[in-house]
Amino acid sequence: MTLLVCTTCPRYDPQRSGEFGNALATALADNPTSDKIDIRHVQCLGGCPRDGVIALDGPGKARVRLSRITTDDTDAILHAAHAHEASFTGVPGDWEIPETLASRISSVTIKRAPRTGFDSHIRQPSRPMSPRSW
Repeated sequence: MTLLVCTTCPRYDPQRSGEFGNALATALADNPTSDKIDIRHVQCLGGCPRDGVIALDGPGKARVRLSRITTDDTDAILHAAHAHEASFTGVPGDWEIPETLASRISSVTIKRAPRTGFDSHIRQPSRPMSPRSW
């Protein structure tokens, strides 16, 4: 399970750019339940201009992006990360989303199945989910 954290949020506020990633990294490091989660700091998760962006991701599972996250959400984030990891698909509805985070899901990306055999040359589009299907 990987927790992706944006290092440029808030991107459009040059004086504060990067503050979110640093503050969340500190809050997560101080939480004892974060030790089993791979935290990766990435340049951007595409949630602008709603800053405070993270994503829950894992091999073969849907990537779930959340926006408007603050350090006050640390416990809920870790709960969500563990629930996402324990789920089969990673799709919201397949795991318990903490109530405080449910309205802040800004994207769900379903991953393509691995290409095998004769159809490996055919490009298959990803299937983004609409917010109504969460």
